[in-house]
Amino acid sequence: MGKSIKLCTKNTNHRSCRWHLLKSAKENLGAYYSKYKGFKAEFNSLITDELNIQKFEEGWDRIVRKYRLTKNKYLKRLFNHRQIWEKSYFMGIFCAEMTSTHRSESANHMLKRYIQQAAPVHLIVSKFNEFLSVREKQEGKEQHATKMVSRRLRVGAPIEEHANAIYTRAMFEKFYDELYEAGKFAIHERSDEGEFKVLLILDYSEIPSGNILQRWTKSAMKGKEKQETSQMRTDDQANDVRKQALLLKTLEIINGKNKITETGFIQAMSALSNSGKSELPKR
Repeated sequence: MGKSIKLCTKNTNHRSCRWHLLKSAKENLGAYYSKYKGFKAEFNSLITDELNIQKFEEGWDRIVRKYRLTKNKYLKRLFNHRQIWEKSYFMGIFCAEMTSTHRSESANHMLKRYIQQAAPVHLIVSKFNEFLSVREKQEGKEQHATKMVSRRLRVGAPIEEHANAIYTRAMFEKFYDELYEAGKFAIHERSDEGEFKVLLILDYSEIPSGNILQRWTKSAMKGKEKQETSQMRTDDQANDVRKQALLLKTLEIINGKNKITETGFIQAMSALSNSGKSELPKR
């Protein structure tokens, strides 16, 4: 991958996924995690928190000497490739706080809770619809909480009132945490550090529009209503998938060696007959 990135996208910076790095470290250093108390915490903290290259390298040398791991082949290989995974080497590159392929990994993790790896096609469709239903209920619950639960303004700055007016409940809490942390900074020269502190000192009453993403706001769900037409198209596609899955399962049973009992035949025919009937509107 690294060679391909250099060849095809020369202006792109290649950074390895931290989640996969820590997973690999656990697999290769698990015995040392158990043997040396404190090693895992120190090792993970160094990888996750250190922002200075020199301090990182000094910390690495200290840890491998402290736990007598200077000859460990895995750690040697990891350190030799530190420029593509260690956070301190990317401090001059904007990464939007992304240190891993967390969006796709998060989606995979959620789906794995509903769908088994060896699940047949018809079960995948059923479980995926169940997954969507649960996610929509959770989204509706969060939307209701945003509308009904009042939020106490804790800083008292005008920009906090604007954030309360536009952001969802969860996003406002994240904004407040950043606003609170900004109080630790003082401006000695004009720079990008402590951005919220700069806004407060300059008496900004609103968050600049360029810093607001639509998906963070209360109005994000309004756009969902405009997607009903495309949703109908999606429903038709889902219907086609269900029919194809049903056809595959039917062919699997017909071509199988197991006999079809009379009870099973009656139940299957009844289910097929009922599934083809449209639900009558209630009067």
